[in-house]
Parts: sequence; structure tokens; C-alpha cells
Amino acid sequence: MAARLQTPLVPLSGFGPDMPSTAAGYLRAVTNFIPTNAGMSGAPTATAQTSALPAASRGAVLAEDISGTRRIFAGTSSNLYLLSGTSWTSVSRSGGYSLASDGVWSFAQFGNATIGANDSSVLQASIGGGSFADIAGAPTAKIVVTSPNFVM
Repeated sequence: MAARLQTPLVPLSGFGPDMPSTAAGYLRAVTNFIPTNAGMSGAPTATAQTSALPAASRGAVLAEDISGTRRIFAGTSSNLYLLSGTSWTSVSRSGGYSLASDGVWSFAQFGNATIGANDSSVLQASIGGGSFADIAGAPTAKIVVTSPNFVM
């Protein structure tokens, strides 16, 4: 009877994308694996968590107010939306918006106000997840950010 050839076992050292190809025991390219404390685990299957926006997204934010309440807002070229459960609810000002073809939304949180800017409309504010409205006397802006006690 012919002798069986045995392949030597190489201990698995883990994920090493920057290790040279001659280093034994390292995985350099993996798909659908997540490193864990115990080794590797299979990645979860992607599933839809919400319905789609009615139009292409032009910007979104996960905003957290003073009480710790988190809300997800998203903007399209004509409306602003709040994620309510698994569907999007319009929270646009009356009349909506008209962004330029390359226009995008920028958002910032200031206290309990979520502020939106789009370079085509005056700054918008939503308090506590309510509908957005023009901020009286505010300019238009392409980007909005906050710094302690200031909106810029």
C-alpha cells in the first residue's frame, strides 16, 4: 500500500493585510469576515432597514439633541425627511426646496435645533424633530457647523 502524503498544518495567525505574501499563516485578503476577540466571524447579511427615499439623497445626518434623543434626517433636491420607524416622513418647510443640480444638504446640531443648509435657501431649523422652517434673518450657506455656543 502506498504511503499517504500529509500536508503540514500551518497555524493560523490571523488577519494581516500588510504582511508579506511569504509570511505563513496570515490572511491577507478576506471577504465577509469580521475579526473578533475569538478569531474570525462571518459578516451579517445586509438587509434593508428602511424604505427608500422618494428621490436621491443629497445629504443626511444622525442628530442627537440635549436630552439624548437621536433622529435621522435626510434631504433630497426638493424635500427634507425624518426617519420614523422604517419609513421617511416629510418635514420640509411649506413649498419645499429647489436645490441646484449639484446642490447638497449640510446639517449641524445646536442644542435641540437641527440646522440644515443647502446654498439655495436660508438656513433651516427643526426643533425636536418637527418640520423645518426658515431661520428669520439667516443667510444662505453651503455648509453649517457648530462650535460651543456658536453656529457657523
